[in-house]
Amino acid sequence: MLMAVGLVVYALNFFTGKTKNNKLANAWFSSHKTLLEDNFSLVGDDGKMENENPGLVKESESLYTLWCSGRTCCEGMLVELKFLKVSP
Repeated sequence: MLMAVGLVVYALNFFTGKTKNNKLANAWFSSHKTLLEDNFSLVGDDGKMENENPGLVKESESLYTLWCSGRTCCEGMLVELKFLKVSP
């Protein structure tokens, strides 16, 4: 019984943290998107041939990356959003 309660608490903690990280990453991208697009011609390319949704790439539950390029005298910029990992 105690183990089942522990698993439920762990699952709730995991999904709550996952949702919070996703909201924070999307809020950051939304607030900085125009600044990045003004300074770089390519924002959010992940290296695939067809990129339907350019933007943040979710590497893990706590790590999001964003690649920007297309600026004179600058190879590119890699943005990494590293969020805290929540331990149960």
